[in-house]
Amino acid sequence: MKARTSKKNLTFEERMARLQEIVETLENGQPSLEEGMALYREGMECSLQCRRQLEQARQQLTVWQDGQVRAFRPEESAEDPLQQSVEQR
Repeated sequence: MKARTSKKNLTFEERMARLQEIVETLENGQPSLEEGMALYREGMECSLQCRRQLEQARQQLTVWQDGQVRAFRPEESAEDPLQQSVEQR
């Protein structure tokens, strides 16, 4: 992993890249038990932080629909006729 100022200040993309590095190391490498456990813990922390960031982003999304701004609801997007026509192409 490249030197970074703080793990708390990583972007979503940086965390995902680090998570991918960890997975590849655990799958392909031969880390010692201690190193493997440390990588596993780091990976779980990256995963948790990514999930939190995604949840925050989801909560901030708004959709302009029928002249009103309202919170994004994924279950409603499946019923969107425009989205269905795009998916059929």
